[in-house]
Amino acid sequence: MDTLRLPSRLGCPGSSRDLPKRQMTTRPSKKPGTLPPRKAVILAAGFGTRMLPLSLDTPKPLMPLWGKPIVEHIIALLASWGVEEVLINLHYQPEAICDYVRGRSARIPRITLSFEPDLLGTGGALQRAAWFLDTAPFWVINADIAAEVNPQPFIRAFQQSNILAALWLQPERGPRTVEMTQGRITDFASSRPGTKGTYTFCGVQVVSPHILRYIPRQGFSSIVQAYQRASAQAW
Repeated sequence: MDTLRLPSRLGCPGSSRDLPKRQMTTRPSKKPGTLPPRKAVILAAGFGTRMLPLSLDTPKPLMPLWGKPIVEHIIALLASWGVEEVLINLHYQPEAICDYVRGRSARIPRITLSFEPDLLGTGGALQRAAWFLDTAPFWVINADIAAEVNPQPFIRAFQQSNILAALWLQPERGPRTVEMTQGRITDFASSRPGTKGTYTFCGVQVVSPHILRYIPRQGFSSIVQAYQRASAQAW
């Protein structure tokens, strides 16, 4: 298979002290809108199969970590970054997450819930949430991660011209299935995982709304597929 080149130069942010390891970017044709992002999408619709049997009773975003549900840590992190509005997509055990959000005392950031009768995937979730987004970049973050991350390296990388997304990669831990060369993603499904030049995507990214152009209007799709479509169209 030919090497996949995503449609941009992937900029690594400044110092490793700013971000736990490395970050990378992919591009559209116009400069980004307002930064830092004021909106975020938390991906929380998954079945939590890797956490079975615990996830039979508790959806993974609500599993406790240091005395709080994982999703609460993520909401607090986004609030510390200046995020004012958050959309959480739901599918598996949505009632539990709805009840938790309703019971929160904090009103900032404002939280909107997006229920998916059929699981739409990471790309489909964004297309369904298109009404929530605007012309500015936004955060996309997985609901099952724990992170203490400085957002500035993402923002600096995204402020380069022609950037579609900035993603957090880790070069030492995890499955390391993403290939990157000189700040450019070349493959999301490496045939040589764990070797030099491979990275693990850590579930945090800042994305341009231009990504919606590459996501089908209906049905299941992933954001990785959207990146691949953008690449194929020489964006």
